[in-house]
Amino acid sequence: MELIKVNFPVKEFQELEEPVNNMEDSLLHSFLDRGNNYFIAEGDETKGLISIKYDYDRPAEPNVHISTMYVLKRYRNQATGKKALDLIKQKYAGQLITCCPFSEESARFFIREGFVPEGDDPDMYYYLYFKA
Repeated sequence: MELIKVNFPVKEFQELEEPVNNMEDSLLHSFLDRGNNYFIAEGDETKGLISIKYDYDRPAEPNVHISTMYVLKRYRNQATGKKALDLIKQKYAGQLITCCPFSEESARFFIREGFVPEGDDPDMYYYLYFKA
């Protein structure tokens, strides 16, 4: 598994999988406006995309924010997201990594991978963090 830096991935990515709904479509289009964009790839296969940006809202310590993470449907439940997230954790070791999952399914994935909700409310999954 590797992360391949790309500049404008949306058109190429949409050729691999059409968005199912407006939320997925807007997610892919917003990907263009987000920091460092990467394809999640294994061999010659593109399995997803991830976008990382520095989180300037929390300047007290170095930290990065996963603004988008999307695994193609045919590669879900095969540890693709876990492997990609492990690469991000290695790349940004020693930094706070944050994310704002847009669904309960996404939140459960990040929590399984060691992210914790901000604050005391276990049902509050809007803002999660991980200390790499």
